[in-house]
Amino acid sequence: MNRIIEIAPGVTLSRPQLAAATPEFGVVRMRREANGQLTPMLRTWKAEVKLTKDLPEQLGVEIDYRTMLRLAAAGFISTRRPSPRLTLVNIASLIEHMDACQDPEFWTPARMKRWNDANTESL
Repeated sequence: MNRIIEIAPGVTLSRPQLAAATPEFGVVRMRREANGQLTPMLRTWKAEVKLTKDLPEQLGVEIDYRTMLRLAAAGFISTRRPSPRLTLVNIASLIEHMDACQDPEFWTPARMKRWNDANTESL
């Protein structure tokens, strides 16, 4: 059974309900072997990764690049800029945000204001 969550104002995604013993986060890439079988390859991540347009797809999240930028501008996910052309995203903060958004009441008026204010300034 899937649950629909609103990850950003007006941006929803479907997230499966996980059994209690199921790990909460993991990225597996399927590799086709010469004999045609598929082998799962676990992809591990450092605590911070470079924010690129293909990062959401690599992480297996249904958030687009622009939404990730907007979440960062509003302070909903943690990022840092060690140089002018490099933004690093804290993966744990992204996971925490996605988990927090499972609460249908997450987008309170105060959070909506924070989202709108940050994104009006950054656009």
